[in-house]
Amino acid sequence: INNAGISSLHKDTTFENVKPVLDTNYFGVKNVTKALLPLFHDDTPGGARVVVVASTLGQLKHLESKDYVKTLSDREHLTEDFVDSFANHYLKDVANGSQKEGGWPIWSDWVNSRYGRSAEDYAVSKVAAIAYVNALHNTLVAQPGKEKKINVFSCCPGYVDTDINGNTGVKTWEEGADTPRVKTAEEGADTPVWLALHSPEGGSGKFWTERKVTEF
Repeated sequence: INNAGISSLHKDTTFENVKPVLDTNYFGVKNVTKALLPLFHDDTPGGARVVVVASTLGQLKHLESKDYVKTLSDREHLTEDFVDSFANHYLKDVANGSQKEGGWPIWSDWVNSRYGRSAEDYAVSKVAAIAYVNALHNTLVAQPGKEKKINVFSCCPGYVDTDINGNTGVKTWEEGADTPRVKTAEEGADTPVWLALHSPEGGSGKFWTERKVTEF
């Protein structure tokens, strides 16, 4: 389970502030995963498992670029090279101050957050992380005569009371409830751990929330 995640809290959207977020949340996750894959053993029911903790902020609805939304939606044909180019394009546009023209998230405020625009780079990094899981799944499936079965999943734990958001948590409403509750770290860990232990059939390469496949 790879839960690498940082955000440029309270900082301006500059290349110097944004690059560490992409390096950690996407490039770091990818590089660690690739380094560990040769060590995986196919000695558990359902095969080995990789779980990348992403976020619903990484859903494609947060992108304004129709071209990227169209290409990233074609999940069966996503490649690692394309996801790399996506992430690097964002970094280039941030360096040039052209995020709006590039169709990247530009938020004057983020609902339920005191951090505002600091969530923009985080969202792009999580789009890349979810897309990478798709691309990795495609690569593993396409390998002829592969000896190992490796399942890869991305998932969102929910907005949880943890250090990354200053231990603020967020109030969410359960269906039919009249009062809000704060999601705990234990509740947030449920879906990632479930994916690691159970490896649901047909779920590899997909994005999960609350133990269910959800929209990328």
